[in-house]
Amino acid sequence: MIYEFNKIMRAVVANLINASAVILLVLFYALSVLQLPVPEVANILGVLIVFAFGINIILSFDKTTALPH
Repeated sequence: MIYEFNKIMRAVVANLINASAVILLVLFYALSVLQLPVPEVANILGVLIVFAFGINIILSFDKTTALPH
């Protein structure tokens, strides 16, 4: 159980690192062009991390409990 959670967390971090250029571009756009307040941008980042975690849970669950055909 802890090993699976560790794998999921490593996958989330790897996905966020791989998408860091796009995330920084969106942050710059949100703060400069859209002029959103910093708490709103932090909320957007929090939602992004939660979605990334959820997607990785779904994908890892699918791999570990796939039914043989």
